[in-house]
Amino acid sequence: MASSISYEFLQSIKGAPGGLATLTPSTDPNPGTIPIAQLPAGIISPFKGRFTDETALTTAYPTAHLADYAYNTDTSSF
Repeated sequence: MASSISYEFLQSIKGAPGGLATLTPSTDPNPGTIPIAQLPAGIISPFKGRFTDETALTTAYPTAHLADYAYNTDTSSF
């Protein structure tokens, strides 16, 4: 009985705010990560945009914080 109650409880809080976080599927662009919607409020700053490289990002936001996020669309490798 206890295991079914525990399982039902976990299922009821799965993916819910303040509950049990889930991971993104392998088909997601960032697989195996916690969806932003399931993170506590204030943990991530607003989306800063898409930038061609790190220089463009740091020029646009020289005082960015660790919790800020943006996409780098540069596909070159060194």
